[in-house]
Amino acid sequence: MLSAILVLGVLVVGPVAAAIGWWVTRPALRPLDRLSAAAAAIAAGELTARIDPRGDPTLIPIAESFNATAEALERRVSADARFAADVSHELRSPLTTMLNAVALVEDHAEKLPEDGREGLDLLRSEVCHFERLVTDLLEISRADAGSSDLVLEDVRLAALVREALARRRLAGRSSVPVTVASGAGDVVVSADKRRLEQVIGNLVENADNHGGGLTAISVERASDIACLIVDDRGPGVPEAEREAVFERFARGSRSSRAASQGSGLGLALVKRHITLMGGTVDVTDNPVGGARFVVRLPVDAVPGGAP
Repeated sequence: MLSAILVLGVLVVGPVAAAIGWWVTRPALRPLDRLSAAAAAIAAGELTARIDPRGDPTLIPIAESFNATAEALERRVSADARFAADVSHELRSPLTTMLNAVALVEDHAEKLPEDGREGLDLLRSEVCHFERLVTDLLEISRADAGSSDLVLEDVRLAALVREALARRRLAGRSSVPVTVASGAGDVVVSADKRRLEQVIGNLVENADNHGGGLTAISVERASDIACLIVDDRGPGVPEAEREAVFERFARGSRSSRAASQGSGLGLALVKRHITLMGGTVDVTDNPVGGARFVVRLPVDAVPGGAP
């Protein structure tokens, strides 16, 4: 009888003590929860996140220091974005002149000696690379400035992907058929159509230029999430680099990116655009080899006249 009472006492006292300990320490830990949440938001790119001390005297000094640092970071990022936008804009005029000059010389390329034509081809390649870099810098600086120009509308994801790849084929570039899973053909997402088209184009170009070539592109639906999946035949992305690959000017150790003519901003733009539209993007292994990029966007529950 005594042993039963002791066992019962242990079973009761343990949970009760844990509950009392949680109740006593919870107020002390609550400020740390707010600090952690604000820091996580800043790390995710939400630079407007701040800590509200809510009159807690122990949190006020920490909140003031954190908020001041966050405000300084936000000002710095905004200033950098404005600088990149201004520089990119100023470069557009001389770049247009350079492209026109190259086109003029190309009209008389047959009059050039062989080494002159080789030099002209090299010049055209470098000027086109420069044009892509300036365009991407201008685009990402606009994205950094916030979502003020974000125009959300109902978009049928599968139809948009098909249109993007059809334009690619018309431009003489290689493509693959779009695979649409059952139930995903009419899936509608609320998205900025221009940005989403750029996301599709950047992922396909990344597969072609840095992943050994595009092997498959598909649209699926998982409950209330629409998925765009892009596969390539490259060496894949090491797990340790899967976050860094979406950073600006990133160079994957296995891909051909380090020796490519890319701007290094394509995947950074993909990440920025998808984040602004409330979605996520990540990279994993393709089951048949290569890399698999997966874009996830929330399904629009009440579509209204999707294109």
